[in-house]
Amino acid sequence: AEAVRPTLVILGRTPAPEAEPDWLRPLSSDADVKKGVMKALGGKPAPKAIEESFRRWMANRELTLNLKRLEAAGATVLYRSADLRDPASVKAALSGLPGPVRGLVHGAGALADRHIEEKTPAMFDAVFDTKVGGLRTVLGALDLSALKAVALFSSVTGRFGRVGQADYAMANETLNKAAQSLSRRLPDCRVVSICWGPWEGGMVTPALRKIFEGEGVGLLPLREGGLHLVAELRGTGVETVVTGSKLAGPADRAVAKEPAKLAVAFERTLDVAGHPFLASHVINGKAVLPLAMMAEWLAHAALHANPGLEFAGLDDLRVLKGVILDGGPRTVRAAAGKAAKEGGLYRVAVELQGDNGLAPTPRRCSTGRISRASPRSTAVRRPASR
Repeated sequence: AEAVRPTLVILGRTPAPEAEPDWLRPLSSDADVKKGVMKALGGKPAPKAIEESFRRWMANRELTLNLKRLEAAGATVLYRSADLRDPASVKAALSGLPGPVRGLVHGAGALADRHIEEKTPAMFDAVFDTKVGGLRTVLGALDLSALKAVALFSSVTGRFGRVGQADYAMANETLNKAAQSLSRRLPDCRVVSICWGPWEGGMVTPALRKIFEGEGVGLLPLREGGLHLVAELRGTGVETVVTGSKLAGPADRAVAKEPAKLAVAFERTLDVAGHPFLASHVINGKAVLPLAMMAEWLAHAALHANPGLEFAGLDDLRVLKGVILDGGPRTVRAAAGKAAKEGGLYRVAVELQGDNGLAPTPRRCSTGRISRASPRSTAVRRPASR
């Protein structure tokens, strides 16, 4: 809203906001609100009724505050309540707009965490259809030729997986592939699917926040997430990962070892509990870090060390020693040098360092701002000044 002061048409499942009753206005804590709800319902309400009323009023309050924040930031806001899985509901919500829709941000999502053997078809449909079916429905109601930007809110769950979220992972990875397809169909439209890590708000409840903190998973501050969204809409890649993980500080970077002379961009402590995908990559009874993850972390190291460039390719990858979890966690550090121009590319030396020396060591990684070219092209250039 601050970046372009747009007219925003927001579709949500929450009913249109209404004024809070007098008894609710002075209440702020969850406990006080629930007490007020019990009193307002009268008699001896069932716990389910109390919880439903509490959630309804809290959703109403959150929606009201967010709409006011958007308007204060300079946006003109139109809120329409709709079920994204219902084409008729979406079509009605998008009727009578003051002009064509130029940009779409698809952030709908639902969770029904259960182990796969406990999931029901209804649970799967609620999770999958909200993201994938919802996107299909919204796109079907819009004039695609008028779109200039599309941002799909995917999740790192689609990349790394998470216990109890098989359906959510499938939905998000489908969203990523939908972005790839849409970018080819709409060459004049900026299309990006952002695999977000957990935010400090939204679907991350206080209970989930404690779980993430216990797992050492960083949360993305709301304002920082908004700035990332604006940056990605101005970028070029179709799929990207954004998390709240912290970069290494000066003390961490000091552990970069000779003879590489590379600065540590970040480090990770690997164990199966924190990285469940390792349980699916076991050799001789021991979890082994997949080469695909090594390559991805090396690319991120190059970008962290050289802001403003984008990954284009990886050359001369050599695995000198695998990262094997043998009896306990392993710490790995992704290190990178400074970008050096070479023809139309900028090359960056990168390596993955183990907790007892060097792990797999690729020689060089190409990075840069990809120009409009065929998918096989490695042509890159620095971004134009803004």
